[in-house]
Amino acid sequence: GITGATGITGATGNTGATGNTGATGNTGATGNTGATGTTITTQNALFLVSSTSVTNGTTLQYSPSFINGSNISAPTTTTFLLVIGHIYIVSYILRTTSSVAGNVTLTPRLNTVFKSDFSGKSVTGTLDANVSVSGTFLADATAGAITMDFLYNGSATGTLPDGSVSIIEVQ
Repeated sequence: GITGATGITGATGNTGATGNTGATGNTGATGNTGATGTTITTQNALFLVSSTSVTNGTTLQYSPSFINGSNISAPTTTTFLLVIGHIYIVSYILRTTSSVAGNVTLTPRLNTVFKSDFSGKSVTGTLDANVSVSGTFLADATAGAITMDFLYNGSATGTLPDGSVSIIEVQ
């Protein structure tokens, strides 16, 4: 006889159990190398105080401990030269002994201009003979080279000075 009509589809059965994880595939191709990062500065220097005493109006003398690179130099024992086109961070400290009442003040000069906002000052006297002054500032030589020195303009004469100036090119 003739085959009858197809019947109605039955209800969907329950989902079966999850199968085992398949094998790990091969590692993909290595991507392109990224862009080179910025270079860490290699332009830095440390100078140590070499003055034997400090009196009002004297420029401190320094001797180089090390100089890395060619953008920072010391053309004389009292001056530092910072090459055009960069910004530098400058940190200084001066420790000295003075048994007279007065003050110990150290002021940076950039291209012979007093930078009193960067100066360090400390009061001294018979009870606090050992004093120190320090400071940190940015020197912007992007528009022109900077000749820098540090003038002692305190009222108290200091003996046995020591300290340092560190300079790092940051841009």
